[in-house]
Amino acid sequence: MKLSPLQVARYQYSPKLPGMLRNGISDICVCSGGATESVADQEKIKALFPNTYGKNEITFQKGKNTSAPKKQIVGVILSGGQAPGGHNVICGLYDALKAKTNDKTKAMLLKEFETVLGLGLFEEAAKHQEKKQAPAAEESDPEIDALVAARTEAKRAKNWPEADRIRDELKARGIEVIDTPQGAKWKRI
Repeated sequence: MKLSPLQVARYQYSPKLPGMLRNGISDICVCSGGATESVADQEKIKALFPNTYGKNEITFQKGKNTSAPKKQIVGVILSGGQAPGGHNVICGLYDALKAKTNDKTKAMLLKEFETVLGLGLFEEAAKHQEKKQAPAAEESDPEIDALVAARTEAKRAKNWPEADRIRDELKARGIEVIDTPQGAKWKRI
């Protein structure tokens, strides 16, 4: 595969490590600040970012690290393309997904990325898959059921104009009637 000049430059890019990180994490003190809050549209922003909105702001300072070692999930908010390295994050994710690797590895990467963003993509996909695999629940509406039954009776009595009239009325209401060996079924269209 031939790489574009942009891809080559991106692979050669090495971000500069902040001075505070040069001696390892033992010299970094984590300081917890006040709760985050947007300057406007607080409820809308909170709905968009339920996993991060209102959490305490965290800053890192030089000092003794007193935290017990544990896995940390760190979220980075990219602000309109102005965040340094933001494009590298997105490009890195894109490159990883396009790389010649198995689907399990790609899914694992997406799950980790999705954990930070809190979009619920995997939960939504699971719900969609369950719906797809579940047998379709038959819809019920007494008025529609009565019209379908009346159409069936009209057909049984060979009253074709009445059966057609009822079918047309149902169609006008957005209902399609499907004749099956087990009887007439209907669905919304």
